[in-house]
Amino acid sequence: MKKGKKAVALLVSILVVFSFVTFKMSVEATNTDIQVQFSNGSTAANSNTINVKLKISNTGTSAVNLAALKIRYYYTADMEKAQNFFCDYAGMMNGGNYYNLTNKVSGTFVVMEDTVPIATHYLEIGFSSDAGNVSSGGTIEINTRISRNDWSNYDQSNDYSYKSVNTYEDWDRITVYVNESLLSGKEPIGSTPVVTPTPVVTPTPVITPTPVVTPTPVVTPTPVVTPTPVVTPTPVITPTPVVTPTPVVTPTPVVTPTPVPDGLKISLGNVIGETGDTITVPVTAADIASVGSIGTFNFYITFDSNQLQAVSVSAGDIITNPDVNFSSKINAGSISLLFLDDTIGEELITDDGVLAYVSFQITGTSSGTTPVVFGQKGAFGNGNMEKIKDITFINGSVEIQ
Repeated sequence: MKKGKKAVALLVSILVVFSFVTFKMSVEATNTDIQVQFSNGSTAANSNTINVKLKISNTGTSAVNLAALKIRYYYTADMEKAQNFFCDYAGMMNGGNYYNLTNKVSGTFVVMEDTVPIATHYLEIGFSSDAGNVSSGGTIEINTRISRNDWSNYDQSNDYSYKSVNTYEDWDRITVYVNESLLSGKEPIGSTPVVTPTPVVTPTPVITPTPVVTPTPVVTPTPVVTPTPVVTPTPVITPTPVVTPTPVVTPTPVVTPTPVPDGLKISLGNVIGETGDTITVPVTAADIASVGSIGTFNFYITFDSNQLQAVSVSAGDIITNPDVNFSSKINAGSISLLFLDDTIGEELITDDGVLAYVSFQITGTSSGTTPVVFGQKGAFGNGNMEKIKDITFINGSVEIQ
C-alpha cells in the first residue's frame, strides 16, 4: 500500500515538473503562410532608438488583407516614459508592382498583462484599412523606429525580440497575426492575446435572409399598365445616333499605357514627415525583365536644399555585392548614384525591387509638398552594357506636415 502511494506521489511530481517545463516554452505558430525576416537598424545593446526593420513575405497561396495583419516586437521598457513611433519607410512589391505604404503604417505600444523578465511591452505594427492586400509571393519591407520623448537609452540586451543583425535574417521572436490568429513566430510566455475564436460569432448575421420578405414588391408588375407608352418605341429611330460611337476613336489615349509594360520603370517614393524628421525615400526598379537585366546605371536625384538635407544613401536589396558595385555622392541639392557589375555578367540586377534608400532630414518649416526628382542626365545599361532606351522615370516627393 505504501509503495502504491509513493508511486502516485512520484507520478504527480513528474506531471508538475512537466507542466512547468511546458509552461516555460514559447507559444509557437503552426502555420507558416507569413514569413518574417528581421534586420536591426540600431544593433548597439544600449541605444536611444529601437530600429525595427522587417521583410514580410506571403508564402501562402492566397492574398492577405493588410488591415487584418499585425506584427509584434517584444521588449522591456526599463522605465515608464512616453514613447514615440516613426515609420521611415514601408513599401510592397506585388506581382512586380511597387506600392508605397509609408503613410499607411501605424504603431501601438502595448503593456503585456503577464510580463516576463525579457518582455514587458510590445510594439504592434499594423496597417490602415486602405492599405490593400499582399498577394501570394508578395513582399513588404518596413523600416520603423521607437524612442522615448527624452531620448534616453533603452537596454536592448534584455529584450525578447532583440537581435544584433544588420541584414535580413529569419527570426521567430517576432510574431505575425492575421485576424488576431498567430501565423508566424513564437510568443514569449505571458502574451496570451490570441482569443481569436470569439470572432466566429460573426456568422450570426446569417439571419439576414429574413429580408427575403422583400419579394412583396413583386406587386410592382401592376405598372405593366404603363406599357401603353410603348408607343414611345417610335423614337427607336433615335438609335441612328448610335453613329456617335465613332468617338470610340478616343481610346487612342490608351496608347499611353503601352510604354509602361514594355519598358523599365525607375521610381522615387512619396513620403510624409514633419520638420526635424529623418525620412527615407526608396528608389525602385520595376519591369526589369522587359530589358533583360541591368548591368550599370548612373543618374542624379535633385531636391530643394532649403526643405531637405540629404543624410545618407544605402544600396537596395536587389544590389549584389554593393561594397564593390555601388557608390553614391551627396552634393548640394543633388545626389549621384552609380552601379556597375564589376564581374561584367555575374552580379547583374535581374529582380524588381529597391535600388537604393535615400535618407533626408526635413529642414523646411512650412507645410506642403517638396519634389524629389530625377535629374535630366542619367543612363542605364543592360547586361551587355548596351544603353537601355525604354525607361520611364517617375518622380517622388516629401509631404511636410
